Amino acid sequence: MLLSQQLYELEEDEILTCKVFLEVPPRVEYAFTDLGRELASIFYALEKWGVHFLTVNSDTIKVADESCYTFREAVAEEV
Repeated sequence: MLLSQQLYELEEDEILTCKVFLEVPPRVEYAFTDLGRELASIFYALEKWGVHFLTVNSDTIKVADESCYTFREAVAEEV
């Protein structure tokens, strides 16, 4: 599935808002809605589990980039 389709579906589900700027080059900004921000605790729990899993299994799992972008950083940029 294309990113644009996923973003559109998240907008339809009222998890994201989309603001289109009529300029050249075209620009679009997405932001979490209140509902989207309510989901943050679930994403934080998944992130915490993932970090724990990678730490416990670090000898068998290789991570492509340890400085990957986290959900917490995405939400923090909006505030």
